[in-house]
Amino acid sequence: MAQDTTAIPAEQAQTQSDNAEMCALMRSRAAMYGFLSRLFIHEVDADFLAQLRSMAYPQNSDNPAINEGFRKLYSFMRHAREDVLSVLSVDYARTILGSGVLNGNAAFPYESVYTSEHALVMQEARDEVLAIYRANGMDKEAKWTDPEDHIALEFEFMRTLCERTAQALEDEGSGEYSPQELVATQYGFLMLHLLRWIPRFCIDVPRYASTDFYAAAAQLTDAFLADEKVLLEDIAEASGIDLEETLAEARAADERIDAIMEEAAAEDHEAPNIVVTTGEELDPSAKATE
Repeated sequence: MAQDTTAIPAEQAQTQSDNAEMCALMRSRAAMYGFLSRLFIHEVDADFLAQLRSMAYPQNSDNPAINEGFRKLYSFMRHAREDVLSVLSVDYARTILGSGVLNGNAAFPYESVYTSEHALVMQEARDEVLAIYRANGMDKEAKWTDPEDHIALEFEFMRTLCERTAQALEDEGSGEYSPQELVATQYGFLMLHLLRWIPRFCIDVPRYASTDFYAAAAQLTDAFLADEKVLLEDIAEASGIDLEETLAEARAADERIDAIMEEAAAEDHEAPNIVVTTGEELDPSAKATE
């Protein structure tokens, strides 16, 4: 009897199944980061409104707060007024940009505002995240004029890392990046950047928003990031990633960037272009997904 050369050993089959599941998880996370990026990058336009009205809203996650956030978004879309684009545009301008607010207070979407001493833009956090993007071969598009620590660009960075991780798993270690390195980068960025400020941003958004839409977006964002911490810790443990070492290396990198920028400022000249980039661009406006 001829041997069946198409049979796959059980251990290899299990590995392939595990990789397929992890790829699907990474791409699901990438889609969510893309969606959250689009929620905050700028006001809802006609194309995004059509997407919001047609998309299937998940209701079966293990996190009730995520389910509730999606339910509120769905409810808002279902009962939206005819002038919903105008309503959301005004609410975005007031809530996120502080337009028309006498005291100038808003939920400004920049890490520097929430982490610097005087709540200013273009502070240490911006320099740190820009260096991280470039260290990972990415940079902002030329048309991007906001500071690089904008919530939408930080989410787009995570989206790209998730996509790269899925690709690395499919390449089975033969690609440019290893899944373990990419997961470690995600965890470091989540812990030292996203979770440093976005939970407070998500508290502020409902304080200034006049619609349930942005309140729901904030709830969804906060709940998703809380889940992300647990998920990445579980993945790291299963993959043998040393999280303490990961955070120590990430903190050291941020501190080096801060020192370089402080030295440049003290010498009263323009800060150097710290890290060479391969030129891959981050474009959150083009990455909205369901």
